[in-house]
Amino acid sequence: MAVGFRFSTHLLTGISPQDFDIQRYRTPNPDPSKNFFSVLEYDFSPANKSFPYSPKGLHNFAPIPGVYGQGSQPWPWNSDFSAFFDLETTANDLRSLVKGTLPGVRPDMAEHRKFILNAKTSKETCERSISVFRPFMKKLYLGLSRQESINPYPWPSTVAPETPLFGILDLIRIAKLLSLEALLNFSELAPDFFLQPTQVNLRIAQGLLDRPIGIIQHIGGLAVTGITLPTVWKGLDGNFLNETQLGQLQEQLSTIRPTQNVPTTIRQEYCFYYHMATNDSVSFTDPETRFFSRLAKPVLTNLLQGLVVLDLWSFYKSVKENTAFLTEKPGFANPLLPSNRVISFYNDAKFREILLQLCRLDVALKLYHLRTSKLPDSLLQLTPTILNDLPLDPLTGEFFKYKKLGPTKYLVYSCWVDGIDDGGAPVEPPAVPMENPWPYYFQNAKGDLVWPQHHAGKN
Repeated sequence: MAVGFRFSTHLLTGISPQDFDIQRYRTPNPDPSKNFFSVLEYDFSPANKSFPYSPKGLHNFAPIPGVYGQGSQPWPWNSDFSAFFDLETTANDLRSLVKGTLPGVRPDMAEHRKFILNAKTSKETCERSISVFRPFMKKLYLGLSRQESINPYPWPSTVAPETPLFGILDLIRIAKLLSLEALLNFSELAPDFFLQPTQVNLRIAQGLLDRPIGIIQHIGGLAVTGITLPTVWKGLDGNFLNETQLGQLQEQLSTIRPTQNVPTTIRQEYCFYYHMATNDSVSFTDPETRFFSRLAKPVLTNLLQGLVVLDLWSFYKSVKENTAFLTEKPGFANPLLPSNRVISFYNDAKFREILLQLCRLDVALKLYHLRTSKLPDSLLQLTPTILNDLPLDPLTGEFFKYKKLGPTKYLVYSCWVDGIDDGGAPVEPPAVPMENPWPYYFQNAKGDLVWPQHHAGKN
């Protein structure tokens, strides 16, 4: 009966068993001599003496973004850059960690800890904290000339239940480190100190997003993108970059597409859950129930696989019927099914895509102004000299909105979830402070998502 249930779900939905074949998603390894990721060559194991911290130590000691307090609005609705990286919060956390016992820190780091604690200001605390990583960061900067940006770990090695995920959290920590380095060195006298860390982060994001090898990696790419975009905005705000550097930034931003491989990644996630149903996690290991286990496991396996097929079909139906963000589903079976996790991932990818494309338009408008000493009357004037084509808002399928406010002031924005052009009036925050405001912003918010516009004098 359970077998019949599973086969009937395939017949009813049109989703074949071959769609859950892991081998369909295999990807080859890139050439290390051309791949940016090969310059990392990091080993966070305690035996590695070239890097000062073990995994746990690095996790504790990495730069920490300012935490959103209850009632504060997350970036970009709060256009203040400190809502993302707060030097005061970061410095206080670093001082607390250094004063305590940091697990994984080598004994010979005692002098460095003393060096940090003697800092006079929050900025100096952060600068001294990351100074030990600068040789590592310089190595990354040298790798920017490499042609490819591909995470070297192939599917399905990163999703096999017995294989631990490798490096995603470490890459996110490195991205935080580089963003803090950029934030500490914003200066019109030394633009490379902003541009190079930002370029490395964009290469990491590109490498994680371009090669679909599981939802965890893609979420890592979205996280690195989210860490980097406020840094780009801050750099544009300071007018530190010349035409050549803005062109380089525009070229890199055009290689990153948060939603490009989402369909394949979602298939991989469902494939993972489909095969997890045959794993020992659904069997009974107690000696007294082994006989029952031999009878129950095939039944549970087929039932769970049938539910996964129905869950995937339901997800596809929701996407087809709704161009905006999706709503997570209630239900007793959700812990056994990927739907809510996939919906959260799908929404986040679409949100990052919107922010990235708004950022591209901002850089393009900056370039246009540098070249012509004026702003365009329409975004169409950015093509084809600066942009090959204009990006589309994934919520509406139409061009993003542009509003010229003066010789140097403008707004670029998305009409957001209601699809109504409010003339650049920003999204209204929730009337009552919320610990988790994302469901509100993704489902009920009114107004437009305006790229944090320094030119418009909003900040």
